[in-house]
Amino acid sequence: MKWRTIKFLLPAAGLALFLLPASALADQETAQSARQEAVRTDPWFVPEEETNRPNPVTPDEDSIERGKEEFKKYCVTCHGRFARGDGLFAERMLTRPPDLTTVINGRTDGNLAWKISRGQGSMPGWHKILRQDDIWNIVNYLRAINVKAD
Repeated sequence: MKWRTIKFLLPAAGLALFLLPASALADQETAQSARQEAVRTDPWFVPEEETNRPNPVTPDEDSIERGKEEFKKYCVTCHGRFARGDGLFAERMLTRPPDLTTVINGRTDGNLAWKISRGQGSMPGWHKILRQDDIWNIVNYLRAINVKAD
């Protein structure tokens, strides 16, 4: 290959290497914008991959009991002892917590775990405090008390 050809191809190759990551970045920015718009219109927006995430923790007695203990520690003050949205702080909150015994119907475990993990509005996201298994245990506990509430 002649030097002139190489001199011509080098800038073209460099431009191609520069544009490929820019194209991928533009796709990521478009996806990010779509997620931000979804969150703006629905504050409880949960990404589809999270909604479809299966619960990795078997809802056995041990998991439900652990979930109950974590719920008592972190959730009762707002959601109330029986998850009905009547905790001690509920009336003081700008947005009152929902009755979880009715709200969780029609929601997947992945949807609930995402909401517990990320929070929204007055509800903190617990992902920095609780382990993932703890969050899934809370989901299992909520499912168990929901069955009792029916």
